[in-house]
Amino acid sequence: MENILLSFIGISVQCSLVILVMLLLTPFLNRHYISNWKYWVWILLAARLVLPFNSGNAKDFINKVIQEESQGSMEYKNGITDSRKGQDWRTGRIVIEIPERMTTPVAAKYPEISSGITLLGLVVFIWIAGIIIFISVHLASYIYYRKQIAENGRVAEDQDILGQIQALGHELHIRHPIHAVIFKGTQSPFVTGIFKPVLVLPEEQYNKEQMYFILKHEMVHIKRRDIYIKLLLAAASAVHWFNPLVWIMCREAALDMELSCDEKVTRDAGFDVRKAYAEFLLEALSRQCERKNILSVRFYDEKEVMKMRFKNILVKGKKKYGICVLVCAVILAAGTGSQAICLAIQDNSRAVSARLVEKESQAAIKTKSVKTESIKTLEFTKEGETEKKKALLVAGDGYGIYLPDGEWTDSGSGKWVSKINEDVNLWVKSFKGGRRQAEKKLSKDGYKISKKQGIIKKKDGTVYKCRLYKSGKNIWGVFYSYPAEAEEGWGSELLVIADTFVVQ
Repeated sequence: MENILLSFIGISVQCSLVILVMLLLTPFLNRHYISNWKYWVWILLAARLVLPFNSGNAKDFINKVIQEESQGSMEYKNGITDSRKGQDWRTGRIVIEIPERMTTPVAAKYPEISSGITLLGLVVFIWIAGIIIFISVHLASYIYYRKQIAENGRVAEDQDILGQIQALGHELHIRHPIHAVIFKGTQSPFVTGIFKPVLVLPEEQYNKEQMYFILKHEMVHIKRRDIYIKLLLAAASAVHWFNPLVWIMCREAALDMELSCDEKVTRDAGFDVRKAYAEFLLEALSRQCERKNILSVRFYDEKEVMKMRFKNILVKGKKKYGICVLVCAVILAAGTGSQAICLAIQDNSRAVSARLVEKESQAAIKTKSVKTESIKTLEFTKEGETEKKKALLVAGDGYGIYLPDGEWTDSGSGKWVSKINEDVNLWVKSFKGGRRQAEKKLSKDGYKISKKQGIIKKKDGTVYKCRLYKSGKNIWGVFYSYPAEAEEGWGSELLVIADTFVVQ
């Protein structure tokens, strides 16, 4: 549950940045674009807020898959036995033993309170309690209001109203029947009901034109299934009740829902019709609107909202649809997630060997004496591309290491220099005593030992690295150096070469 909360917090922060940008651009967008496209942006953000998955989850998943594939590939190559052409091919296997403490997951520690509950656990409890309270309050209000309508409402029997509902149903292509109820406990027409939407009308008398506006507005809500969007916004508010920007987003979404609905009602209508509709809204400003239910869509709203709707209807000039802007926003959001995933794949491709080596270099690694083959193929991953090279086993004093054929020069005393770049070197050295003595000597020589980078030293633009192996009472060190700017190239290749070290 702690992980879910942390995931939602990360999503809340990410979406808050988008919400903030949208709020800052709202005055400009409202002047030049129709409200419907901005309404869809809010819907997409609300959907994102209720899904507990972020780019980090995708990256972790990709890391795990790539690591498992890499390990499987190494095990397959190490187990090959080839007896072609009657030759005695000897199979090489490097057996390593990693201390148990390295493979045991380390649990994150959080401050504990007197009862033994962690601080994060207490935060999770408060978060869940907030969700339960939010849902309980609004659900109780919804159930109470539905009960009042069922007990005190009456089915609409006015033939003019029923005739307009039927005509508008055909116009808006609504296939299911619309149930209309007259309820004296409301001053504003609204639609309520999740599974069976009900059109609720006040007992007030309206003329035919006003009733047409009311019915078409509310039936557009039914056609678009805006009740489900209200439910989605309520879910986002419940999960992120601690984030005020999410509350503001839901308020803006409700406003854009009404504005876009007004635009649908007055689409292709002449100025006289739009003026009559605006005058009807202006008249509604004098009404006292009762407390709203989160799972309903109302014709009347707060005065500021009604003024916004009034201005939006009478705006001169034709607004742009904003489809291109919406598509660009979606592509940008999707591109950010895709870029994170691509970076995860690229990082893993370049450093999969490095991660395995660095993990092994943190503890005493036991290498057993085994028979080895004289030739093998090494795979190097550089900048996302895989390169294969034939390597020959080079024998030293009690050890062996595989070097790419024809690319290294033996300079004696267990040291080799690259023919491609003379600044790239590799050498092997043995230490007497245990690992601690070896690490102490390396520290005196200027090497730093860290869990993340292993044994490393940087001097005059050159990177020096070392890997330690234990064989009996002796410790072997495989050293290599390369220019600091060649980290992605030589850094990756030398890690793989050092990993081929065996004691004979």
